[in-house]
Amino acid sequence: MTTIQFIKQNGILIGYCAFGHSGFSQKGEDIVCASISTAVQMTATGIKDVKKLKPTIQYQEEPAKFSLVLHHSYQEAQDLLETLYRTMVELSKQYPKYVKLEVIEKC
Repeated sequence: MTTIQFIKQNGILIGYCAFGHSGFSQKGEDIVCASISTAVQMTATGIKDVKKLKPTIQYQEEPAKFSLVLHHSYQEAQDLLETLYRTMVELSKQYPKYVKLEVIEKC
């Protein structure tokens, strides 16, 4: 199962972390994992290259993990973060055995 954690601070999205393999299919053929990977990477590209913000990004292949956290300029990225969140909500509805969403509040 892939878990996607959305991180909020004072009710505002400031980042996300996706980890684990969905297990829908074999590595290289898993459309659920590919969908999640594409969406989180596209969001990161939009935040870094289009919005010109400087998030902290961490990536590792095994075990699979991708995280992005903004330390300032949260409002400038809300449209992209909200779009990712809504995309993951829909994906978790379509594949509830393979995708888990969590929203955590950062102190």
